[in-house]
Amino acid sequence: MICVVALIVFAVLAVFSARYKPLAGEAFDCVFRRVTLRRCRSGLDKQLKSQITGRVMRRNKRVGRFLYHHFEVFSWLFLILLILSLAQVGASAYNLVVYGNCYGLDDEGFCVFDPLAVGHEKVSLCTDGAQAVGHESLVAPDYSLLAGNPRTGSATARVTVIEFGCFGCPNTAEQAPAVKELVEHFGQDIQFVFVDLPLLHHDYAAEASLAAQCVYEQDAMAYWRYHFLLFRHQEELSPAHLRAWAGQLGIAMLAFDRCVASDEAQVAVDGDVALAHDVGIYGTPTFFIDDEPVVGVKSFRFLREKVARALAEANN
Repeated sequence: MICVVALIVFAVLAVFSARYKPLAGEAFDCVFRRVTLRRCRSGLDKQLKSQITGRVMRRNKRVGRFLYHHFEVFSWLFLILLILSLAQVGASAYNLVVYGNCYGLDDEGFCVFDPLAVGHEKVSLCTDGAQAVGHESLVAPDYSLLAGNPRTGSATARVTVIEFGCFGCPNTAEQAPAVKELVEHFGQDIQFVFVDLPLLHHDYAAEASLAAQCVYEQDAMAYWRYHFLLFRHQEELSPAHLRAWAGQLGIAMLAFDRCVASDEAQVAVDGDVALAHDVGIYGTPTFFIDDEPVVGVKSFRFLREKVARALAEANN
């Protein structure tokens, strides 16, 4: 079995250095002969056995002799460990492609390799300076407090998805396309609710939340077009732009201006902020999928699997 291990190791090394190509060729010939029930002609297996046990003997003769007499057993153990390691690497690669992180749908683990920066909530959040203390600090919001919040889907759906987001947060904007796809994918099977959490260190975040609330009060359907429009044009959230885009969607400008200047819309936004603090939100975006918290930017596939699992549990 040492030739099988050598084949894998030397094949990888040969990619980076030509000096290992002959050894990889010898290992392949040895493995091929063993598979076809013939003896290894190159003697690579014996050479490797002698080199490895010889180095061990120079440090400890007793251990070296033990290794020499049980070399085949250790070769099998090493091969099994190598196969398990390669399987784990393959699973992590699959999760990275499908879910955007290396640990999959159950995202509580630590991921060493996370090039998309979507696996770790601490690096995929916009925060207001609060310390990220983990999912266990989050408490699902009281649905009765969300009666006035923008929502889409079915009011009688068995699964509710709640997002706490900030129009000025780049990560909430990065999440927006996946959210839009999620809402379109599940349609009336879920109810999606958005809760404003404007983070004041983002320019015009508070103004954008206020403007969106005023659009919602006039036209709940136009709100969602406005909602995703703001995320697509996040670099242009000045009051003039906010007003112009509302007008493009057919919102009455007089009523819009009165709403923005009134206290009622501000009270609604302030209520969302207070709810976010009560829930323990420490950054955006943060989701609750049927009361289960999901923190940070996630891929559409990840969210889809979470929602699908919640629907399956609700229907059981």
